[in-house]
Amino acid sequence: MSVSPSPAKVGKPVKFTVKLKNNYKEKKNVDVSISVGNSWRKYKTVGVPSGGTATVTFTWVPSSDGDYAWSVQAHTSNNGNSILEDSRSGEVNVLGPSHEFAVKLEAFPEELKGGGTVYFTVKAWNFASGGLNVHFKVTDDGGAVIKEFNRFVPKGAGNYSVDAFSLKVYGVGKHTYTLTASISGEVEKSTATVEVEPPTVQKASMDCSNMVLSAKKGNLVLDMTCDVYFTNPTDVSWKVTRIDVEAHVLRTKYTRDLTPSYTKDIMIHTVPPGGTGKFKLNFHDTLPENGVLGIGVELKDLAGTRVPVQVNFTVYANGKPYIVDSQGNTWPLAYSATQYVRISVELNSIVQHIVADTVAGVVIGASVGAIVGSILPGAGTGAGAAAGAAIGGTLGFLYGVIWHGVLGRP
Repeated sequence: MSVSPSPAKVGKPVKFTVKLKNNYKEKKNVDVSISVGNSWRKYKTVGVPSGGTATVTFTWVPSSDGDYAWSVQAHTSNNGNSILEDSRSGEVNVLGPSHEFAVKLEAFPEELKGGGTVYFTVKAWNFASGGLNVHFKVTDDGGAVIKEFNRFVPKGAGNYSVDAFSLKVYGVGKHTYTLTASISGEVEKSTATVEVEPPTVQKASMDCSNMVLSAKKGNLVLDMTCDVYFTNPTDVSWKVTRIDVEAHVLRTKYTRDLTPSYTKDIMIHTVPPGGTGKFKLNFHDTLPENGVLGIGVELKDLAGTRVPVQVNFTVYANGKPYIVDSQGNTWPLAYSATQYVRISVELNSIVQHIVADTVAGVVIGASVGAIVGSILPGAGTGAGAAAGAAIGGTLGFLYGVIWHGVLGRP
């Protein structure tokens, strides 16, 4: 069953397409009926062969704006008795003739056990005579801005995917998100609701920022922030007194196995029954380059790649690494969460550190020279990593390459 376009516009035809499939062993004549609003009804009869399919279409032209409920039913007959085989229902929004565009916010999934990741899609319809520059803003039910951006919606666009993003949603209950889209003289809105049901199992997840790599005197500086969530599926409240954490960046073909330093901040100290706890990890560590990069990998190769970050942790409730519920069941409070994180390489920062060392007259060694060779296309051509040592030992050449080739100075 499909409705197109949806939303619709006053005076423009709306097509309802009904697809039928016959699972009986004999051909069936199917009476298909449709109703839209309180007054529009149509009927069609179609023969559907055994095991076959058929398509029925209805066209409706709305005369006024508003939200119209529609219903479709498929009947067969047996010995003169009408049998309802299947039905569908929904709603179509009809816009007035003055509307230039329409929008829709979609969320998937719409129901979660204990919370998790929700994927949102922003869609648009353009009824104007030309393309539109539209301002979009998505807010939560508390008014906080989730995402805000501008996009061009081309002429004639229908069900046009403008943007997509994901969001961690926690907290038992209904969460409503509102999309507000505006052009000069017109504002359109759409809402999406996500319902979080109490968790029935222990699970953990996390939401991390990009892993940013910058430089400090030849070493790589790693910065990243992760919000870590864990569910309480029991029927008793937890007072979180401590969380023990082990965090790793797992080995890939680009990076070695890393255990970076971090600080920890417990964000939710009391987790109610069916609720979700939260703590934050702030990673900041200075690591030798050869302890980060995989074999044969250059620093520039890391930009945009994704690496798995794993956090294993134990929650202590009332000073104990387990909880006993009201039925006497013991729940060990051990969790694990993994997320793939994108690496962001701050090449300008790396170059500036090298320049600063050069200007200060610091002797620059092979490791920093290798960084230069990796971030300057062609800088290490011919000699590879060995040239890095030579470049590092030649202050004037190094300074000139960075000043002209990277910073673009005259």
